[in-house]
Amino acid sequence: MTLRSRMIMTLAAVTALALGSGFAAVAFTFGRLQRAQLDTELLAVARDEAREAPGNGLSFSSRPGPAASDIGAMSEYGVIFDETGAVITATAPFDRIPPPARARTASSGTFFDFKAGDAHLRGVVVDIPGHAGKRMLIAASQDDLDGDEAFLFRAMVLAFALAVLSSAMIGGWRANVLTADHAAIASVVRRVAAGDLSARLAISTKDVQMAQLARDVNDMVTQINTLVGAQSRFLAHAAHELRSPLTKLYGELQQALRKPRDAEGYRRGIAEALEATRRLNHLADDLLALARAKPVGVEGAAVDERVAVASIVESAVELVQEEARARNVRIDVIGGNEAVRGRASDLARMVRNLVENAVEHSPSDSHVSVKWQIRARSGATPRDGEQGINADGDALEISVRDAGDGVPEAERDKIFEPFFRGPRPRKTHRPGTGLGLGIAREIARAHGGDLVVDAPSEGDPRRGATFRATIAKLAGS
Repeated sequence: MTLRSRMIMTLAAVTALALGSGFAAVAFTFGRLQRAQLDTELLAVARDEAREAPGNGLSFSSRPGPAASDIGAMSEYGVIFDETGAVITATAPFDRIPPPARARTASSGTFFDFKAGDAHLRGVVVDIPGHAGKRMLIAASQDDLDGDEAFLFRAMVLAFALAVLSSAMIGGWRANVLTADHAAIASVVRRVAAGDLSARLAISTKDVQMAQLARDVNDMVTQINTLVGAQSRFLAHAAHELRSPLTKLYGELQQALRKPRDAEGYRRGIAEALEATRRLNHLADDLLALARAKPVGVEGAAVDERVAVASIVESAVELVQEEARARNVRIDVIGGNEAVRGRASDLARMVRNLVENAVEHSPSDSHVSVKWQIRARSGATPRDGEQGINADGDALEISVRDAGDGVPEAERDKIFEPFFRGPRPRKTHRPGTGLGLGIAREIARAHGGDLVVDAPSEGDPRRGATFRATIAKLAGS
């Protein structure tokens, strides 16, 4: 069963239940009021007849029957019984049809319905004053009441049918409007599932929730398209980066087997093969580091441990010092005794990647600065040396500044993409994997922060780029 059919059936069923319950209550109340009016008039007439019967020789008067009808008084039917239940006097139709047996035993003031031939009657039994054991049955026809109830029933059935039909038609129209939007969404989702990432929704509706859902679906498809594109580019770049050292390694090994060499030739070949292997190993490590980065605290993520910032910066700088000395670049370290929560090896790798990038892009006889401090996220003044988790949501900031040419504005977002290669010429003799900054950013994000590159301050004569990594999880002393 389709969603449209279920909506129509649900609306029709709810309408039918509500109207049916309401009409049943109206019919029941109407019937009770009509009978209550008849009973009141019938009992008044019966008591008057019973009071006057002894003076009329235990017979009935010629007064009109109960005035319980909109068109006037009803016909009166009566029977007078003696002490044994025998009939003393009877009006038509009881002069030819036996009265109901119940009338002989019913207590005074009891109302009941019965049939007398084709007539549908309602009667009441009363005692005749001054004549012990003698009783009187006064009855009146219910044809007018039955006619009113039948008319009301037919009117309610007609109204019920029209209401249910109208609700079904309105429900069908509304269901068409709603399901059309759902059908459009389902169609786009199926196209996306089939691989068409250009599919988008163009729903013009006044339904705020449906419009928001359409926007959410479009945003989701756009995000999927971006992720798939990034994945494709990542795989292509990874294959390209792997191909170069693999080709080098394969060529050296092939040459070694193809023709004999002297010891020096073999040594050079092995050295070339080792360099290619080193590059492969370095690339594999970077790929694993990029894939491993997850938010601290989730399953499979980095271990949440207390890490002294000075310690991770010291270990990271130590790994880069040899290259810095070779390039005559000084590394300045400025910071206090702050601590964060996270994994020391990942945080050290983040700092090392940033420092390596800074050293590679700095000219000879220059310096790289590494500085960390507590900075208020709200933009308040940094508080150097402060420790602990601050109530205003502060974070640790590690900034690394080089002395290079800076990062052009068009590249400030792209440089964090894996394998990104800008148009600028390399400033290093040793090509990297193109993953260092991407890994650093993922590690920062895994620790609740981020990594950005600053735009140069207007009027600042100094050259270079400043990378700022934030760590959200601070640790007390």
